[in-house]
Amino acid sequence: MVRKFLELMETLDRFVVHRAWEVEGLVYGLLTGYPTMWIGPIGIAKTYAIDILTSLIKDAVLFRYMLTKFTEPEELFGAYNIRMLRRGRIVRVTKGKLPEADIVYLDEPFKASSAIRNALLDVILYRRFYNGEQYIETKTKAMYMSANEVPILTEDLAFIDRSAVRMFSTHLTWDEMEDVIATPTIRGKISGSYMLSVTDIEEAQREVNEIERTVGNSPELRKLIVSLAKTSSENADKSGERMEVSERRLNMVRRVVAVVSYVYDEEPNADHVAIATAYALPSSWNTYVATLTAINQLLPDSSIAYINKIQTVKTEIKNATSEADKASLSNKLAELIKNAPKRHFLKKEIETTKV
Repeated sequence: MVRKFLELMETLDRFVVHRAWEVEGLVYGLLTGYPTMWIGPIGIAKTYAIDILTSLIKDAVLFRYMLTKFTEPEELFGAYNIRMLRRGRIVRVTKGKLPEADIVYLDEPFKASSAIRNALLDVILYRRFYNGEQYIETKTKAMYMSANEVPILTEDLAFIDRSAVRMFSTHLTWDEMEDVIATPTIRGKISGSYMLSVTDIEEAQREVNEIERTVGNSPELRKLIVSLAKTSSENADKSGERMEVSERRLNMVRRVVAVVSYVYDEEPNADHVAIATAYALPSSWNTYVATLTAINQLLPDSSIAYINKIQTVKTEIKNATSEADKASLSNKLAELIKNAPKRHFLKKEIETTKV
């Protein structure tokens, strides 16, 4: 079944071009059991990508909502049951609302009121919702959140802290924009068969649980996760930004390592740690750069480091002043591509590279 998730990435790439890193992160988000946070400017297809993703999942109930400071709890969790209220019981009608959804997508959660934020944090941490008299278990399999910018208020950072996968995006380059214009926009469901089901997601999450135990029992992987986090924090300090690395954050990295291992059907290894760290550790653009720098320092042969290697050689070719230098650098680039790890996001980098 693991092949289904790689195929899902390939399908999403057809409609959301030049976003292979984000596409891979969205698919990982299905398997972590925790929220995925995507931060980037308006108009980069955040909502579009998540809509397409959920349309490919059979039987998936999607609850999508844009939050504002005026959003009321009833809009997310349902109105009170009037008949029960007359009997002195406070119970919400949750049908068609967040507690009944398999996939939840919340746009601009940082703009929500404190009442909604507190309820959402309980849903995120414990997959439960207090329905007036008792806690009820939510049906949430995956949650996505998106925002246009990183918040600065401590109370808002709780959403980022509880997200296993965090992605930070900018607009594409002008050359990449041409491919966007050439890509048809899909409205509604994609024609054809579903690629996986809610049952598939549940089964995959159970298998990820087993892999996560393997990761936690590996001294080598534990040490590597901590070393990358420590070095990333030190790099952030040098750039003048504090990088908080909590126990929860390291456990989130461990979880994403297990997800990467599952999707690529490999035993947990150092490259999985590199990928997971890049997704799970940063909490802002600057800490993302600090984390990538740490990966390049400690794991120079990882798939994450390969992106920097390829881009560096491409720049050197562009700036080369002689044909001999260009030929030598082109051979170096060809060798890099030949030996590159087989990763979805790296494959897209390679496909756009002319040797």
